[in-house]
Amino acid sequence: MKKRVNVLLLVAVVVSLLLSTKASAAYEFVEGGTSMAMAQSIDVNQEYAATLPGGEGKVLYFKFTTPAEKGFFTFYVKNLTIKTHSWSGDVQVQFQLIDAASEELCLMRKGYNTEETKALVLEPSTTYFIKVWNKSPNEEAGNFKLNVGYKEDKEGDTKESAVQVMLDQKVEGTLDGATDVDFYQFTTGQWKEYIISSQNVNINTHSWSSDVMFYTNIQSGIDEVLARVRLTYGKTGESRVTLEPNTTYFVKVADPHKALGQYTFTVSPVRIDINQTQTIYKTQYTYNGKAIKPAVEVTYEGKTLVEGTDYSVSYPESNIKPGNGRIVVKGEGDYTGEVTLTFKISPKKTTLTAKNNAKGKLAVTIKKSSGASGYEISYATSKKNVKKVKTTSLKKTLSVTKGKTYSVRVRSYKKVGEIYIYSGWSDSYKVKIKK
Repeated sequence: MKKRVNVLLLVAVVVSLLLSTKASAAYEFVEGGTSMAMAQSIDVNQEYAATLPGGEGKVLYFKFTTPAEKGFFTFYVKNLTIKTHSWSGDVQVQFQLIDAASEELCLMRKGYNTEETKALVLEPSTTYFIKVWNKSPNEEAGNFKLNVGYKEDKEGDTKESAVQVMLDQKVEGTLDGATDVDFYQFTTGQWKEYIISSQNVNINTHSWSSDVMFYTNIQSGIDEVLARVRLTYGKTGESRVTLEPNTTYFVKVADPHKALGQYTFTVSPVRIDINQTQTIYKTQYTYNGKAIKPAVEVTYEGKTLVEGTDYSVSYPESNIKPGNGRIVVKGEGDYTGEVTLTFKISPKKTTLTAKNNAKGKLAVTIKKSSGASGYEISYATSKKNVKKVKTTSLKKTLSVTKGKTYSVRVRSYKKVGEIYIYSGWSDSYKVKIKK
């Protein structure tokens, strides 16, 4: 039992050491120099810990060189265990950022177990120094942390360096410092209206006043603001604007406050609804036992659109049987929405035979037309004396006047709801009725 306990203790110690090693890997412990000439070199984006010796006049120096690429910096410090005389900044630990000429760029005063981060604007490929000392009369040593954070400014800061983006592209960007302004450019197409939609993902704004909110602008080449979306932390919004076709415009993203955080925006055209176009197609067909797929020509303001680029055509039904056929035209590319077109598929023409029967009536025999709902017979002694009758039977007996000659013809029909779709008339068949 004792051996098992020892094994468990050994495992616990190993796990503890692993966790401790992993936790300590977040920072590096260094010794600072005692003068600018002896300053300890540190890297950006690496957190360091150091011990400030006790006693009056003890000072540590660190130095770092900024990357060659333009970017934005943060200066983070934390007084971990250094005791200070009071909460007055004059007698706390001083963290001073200076240049090679000892000009002060930033100063933070921190009491026991307090921390702070400030945004900085520094020059590329330049060496800077950090001076740390305690203004309290304290003889005890203590520890502190510091870190110079850096993020490359990948977005253009002027119209001349603006990043090219496409319409409908969701742009994800970052404001990296108090003076950061991001510029993008896009070129319009044939559309007249556009919508810029934007989100302030996590950029803190100074207040609810619009003057100090994060904003996304659409601007002309002469900096005229044509559309603006102002947003507080976490909010989304959009603005609609009319722009000239085939023209380059700029998007400016900025925040008058801290300008630190992420954002998104999209510039999209207000596309032309396909219902606003004109369609040309054949509206009447005759049943032939095969699927009927009419060709469609689509135009907009005199321009003929291109199938496969501006629109697509589909046939949601078989369009084989007599009745109403359907075509769906769907907008593509510059066009949006869809429109349903209808056309008629009439039954085939049919024929008939007619004769007297023994009772002096007109006996009509109709040839069947596939897919027809029924037939309409027209019989007349003159153009002014025409009668019509519908039947669903292939044989029909009609009462007529004896001694008269009748012209008889027939057409098939398909009934769709309350609508009749007719075929063409057959040739006329003449019959003289016996007295």
